[in-house]
Amino acid sequence: MPDAPRPAEVFCAALPEPVRAAWAAIDQLDAILERAHAGAQMPTPAAAPSLLRHLSSVATRVAEVLPSAAAIERLDHAGIALADACADGEPRAVAAFTRVHLADIDHAIGRARAPAHLVDDIRQIVLAKLLPPGRKLARYGGTGALQNWIRAVTVRESISVLRSAEAPALDEDAVAEVAAGGDLELSFVKGTYREQFREALRVTFEALDPEDRAVLRYRFLDGLTLDQLAVVLGVHRATGARWLARLRDELVRGVRTRLCDAIGVDRGEFEGMLALVRSNLEITIGGLLREPPRGP
Repeated sequence: MPDAPRPAEVFCAALPEPVRAAWAAIDQLDAILERAHAGAQMPTPAAAPSLLRHLSSVATRVAEVLPSAAAIERLDHAGIALADACADGEPRAVAAFTRVHLADIDHAIGRARAPAHLVDDIRQIVLAKLLPPGRKLARYGGTGALQNWIRAVTVRESISVLRSAEAPALDEDAVAEVAAGGDLELSFVKGTYREQFREALRVTFEALDPEDRAVLRYRFLDGLTLDQLAVVLGVHRATGARWLARLRDELVRGVRTRLCDAIGVDRGEFEGMLALVRSNLEITIGGLLREPPRGP
């Protein structure tokens, strides 16, 4: 009877051929993968995955990142195992998921401020999308805790339901931001610099890190409140507020530099424009994010 394949052999066989050699060269790869499989324990009554199933799944999640031991070790292996089994429709895994994570779904629905009469509907929609037939759990990447990922999905689904029901809760934070100043689009439409400003903002936005761009999309395109954003990011509300403040400052600095270069305005004129930028940035970002992406 042939010997069972080593963990590294199983793992590398599931990788795209061009990256196999780089992953295979990692020191003590077998031991790293054995620990990863040992960490793929699931709540009862679900059964732990086979070595082949789990390491093949891990390979799909790290195939496009820089090969390193840390890329494997930082994954939530227990979360990946449960997500995979649920996506496969394994009854015991689905039962375990419901027992462990239904409270996370309900918590996120509450944080989204869904009215009581929609809570059951949202819960069922979320479960139908995460579990078969939706199988959205198959998209879980494993780089953050499964619990946080489930909460993020639930918040977004909750917002979608609230919008379709045309019954969103009034959010004081959003009202305060919009009321902070006039409509920036209208302010610039009669001026000379409207298109230059939008282009400067676009280039500045695209230069941000992917995570920062995602935060802005959550806030200004999806309309998440600070409380909802904190749930999605897995941070305290105050941390989310500081994050947004930092991004707003980065956008203003970027627009300042690019707009001055593009139109050559004097300092006094630009500072007047900048006051509008600071007080109305949310409105223009929202419009920018709703535009279709430009081609290469």
